[in-house]
Amino acid sequence: MKLVHHFLLFSILHLTLSLTAQALSNKVFKPHFGVQGNVTWFQNCSGLVNKGRVKSVTLTHCDDESCNLEAGEPLRLVLNFIAGGNYENLLYQVRLLNLNKSSDYLLTQGNGVLEVQQGEEYFIGTNFRINETIPEGQNYSLQVLRYGPTDNSTELCLVFRIGSVSNDLPTPTPAPTTEEASTTTEPPEETETTTVRMNTTTTTTTTTTTTSTSAEPGQSTSRPIYDCDVPGTFPDPHDCHYFHVCTLFPNGTIWDQEMQCAGVTVFCDRTKK
Repeated sequence: MKLVHHFLLFSILHLTLSLTAQALSNKVFKPHFGVQGNVTWFQNCSGLVNKGRVKSVTLTHCDDESCNLEAGEPLRLVLNFIAGGNYENLLYQVRLLNLNKSSDYLLTQGNGVLEVQQGEEYFIGTNFRINETIPEGQNYSLQVLRYGPTDNSTELCLVFRIGSVSNDLPTPTPAPTTEEASTTTEPPEETETTTVRMNTTTTTTTTTTTTSTSAEPGQSTSRPIYDCDVPGTFPDPHDCHYFHVCTLFPNGTIWDQEMQCAGVTVFCDRTKK
């Protein structure tokens, strides 16, 4: 009789443990883009959409806003990983998805383990690079896939910045022309903002064509590096086509995210928009 009683107790205990293990194995974080398993997508760019030469991207767990990049020309991205908090043996992956093909298209993936001592406060910059050429006119979504050994690791914020962006393709040399063009530079209307314009006038025996083009702001090499003193969003004092997002991090440093205004819009001290 005792054997039967012990057998029943063992069976009930075994069944309880099995159901508990199954429930824990089925516990998943909120997946995005059809990803299954014990993972979470962290993505946030505050609605930011960069076009052309992308300067920097910030992703955190604070909301589910997607971060989209559109390449105005073939670009190569180099990214660095930074994390802050009390986390141990964190495994992370990064995916750059091609939105022109499908949401699950994996363009680039990087893996690494972040070693952090439990119970100590850190602000860690981990060297982590992704080199991938982005074809012109393609749209991509940059996202972070994070695994954590404990539930505490779900509180992690991830910050990605593009350390450098360069055009790896050779620049085409313009074909020589037989006609000479006269180039003049208009004086700036404002002392705070200078826009260089090149007026090229070509005259033939039948018609006269006048073309005025503006130099791309991103091509300027004379604009000084902006120094972030306090957090906030500030216009570039040397070029109204750019503005700077200064972010204060837990280690006391302030990072500058240089952004380019969309289209023909500008951001100046006078207009504040």
